[in-house]
Amino acid sequence: LRLVKEADSPGLQIYPDIANMKSLGIDPVTELPQGRGHIANVHVRDSLPDYFYGVPLGTGNMDFIGVFKALDAMEYSPLPLRCGMKRKKIIWIL
Repeated sequence: LRLVKEADSPGLQIYPDIANMKSLGIDPVTELPQGRGHIANVHVRDSLPDYFYGVPLGTGNMDFIGVFKALDAMEYSPLPLRCGMKRKKIIWIL
């Protein structure tokens, strides 16, 4: 993030994956605001400790309300969010 802030270029942004963050013990609710103004997109998935893939939405430990409130508080827009599950029905983009 330091390099992204130093470059201060629309061509170099971050794309946080909140499930990877959470699975690694990083709280996306407190960490996302540090990227304010430099977030190109947010990968939205659910998570479990030390488990990175295939957690169905709503069955893990992700604080989705907290994440969306954090994004809203930092006036993140146009809010391009991606969600996908392999071989499952849930695939949406806002």
